[in-house]
Amino acid sequence: MAGESTDTKPANSGREKQRKVIQACEKYWKLQEQGKKEKSMCNTFVLAVAHELKIPLDGPQANDIFDEVSRGGVWRLAGHGARAQKTVSLLARAGQFVIAVTKEDGGNGHVAVVVDWDEVGQRPRAYWGALHKGGKANSWLTGSWSATRLAPGYYEFTYDEFKNPDNRGIATDYDNISYFATDIPPDAPSASGGK
Repeated sequence: MAGESTDTKPANSGREKQRKVIQACEKYWKLQEQGKKEKSMCNTFVLAVAHELKIPLDGPQANDIFDEVSRGGVWRLAGHGARAQKTVSLLARAGQFVIAVTKEDGGNGHVAVVVDWDEVGQRPRAYWGALHKGGKANSWLTGSWSATRLAPGYYEFTYDEFKNPDNRGIATDYDNISYFATDIPPDAPSASGGK
């Protein structure tokens, strides 16, 4: 019929699932902005988003999250290091729940939710909390791991080095990031707020 939509994508399409992830991130980001301490650290932020989407994840710290997702179950390793960033970002765009996580010996590690790929900046877009300095909302993931978190002999590379990984002189912090993905359950809240 004239005027009828020809869109045959199911309601749970990849983009709809991506919207669910972004909506959950925005919800908990707003709590973080309001000073809700329990949502301001990287681990509690990611755990809150995962629970909102009915994804099993227990934590409690980023190192524990790394150990948990590394064991498998509903989680699978989606990539490792800087060269995996576009691939895992496109998984997020296609409707997977993707986290970027590092484990830190003697520390707490770090974790963020990857939501998309920035075509202009050529970097993943993500949400994260951070102890003592807040986090970022829908920002370049490369800002989530700073030079202060680098192991000896590592450095935060420049934009040119990011765009041209073969130009790097030594390994970077981003080469230590592992990416894990899982499916978003069909009963996760919809981007419009219902089920």
